[in-house]
Amino acid sequence: CLIICYIDKFGFIEMPRVIEKAFIWAYRLRLSKKAVHLASIDNHVLSENLFMALGDAVTPIDFFSINLTKLEEIRFKGVEEIKTLVKEMKYYDGD
Repeated sequence: CLIICYIDKFGFIEMPRVIEKAFIWAYRLRLSKKAVHLASIDNHVLSENLFMALGDAVTPIDFFSINLTKLEEIRFKGVEEIKTLVKEMKYYDGD
């Protein structure tokens, strides 16, 4: 949904970066928790609401200037390929 909102506002400018940012923002919660509950999702969105940030952005640069919090620990098991990808994108410094 975030990607669709971005396209609606700015078109297809910088799509690889949009996809990366949206992926990290959305999937970070799954990686950091053993179980994800509705309250966790609500708190995640309220603490770093990229929909509101996108709504406030005047240019794509405004949207990309929002720094996402890095993962401190990846607790979800069996996601080694995603863990490697998140490290390569510099959103996780762990093991």
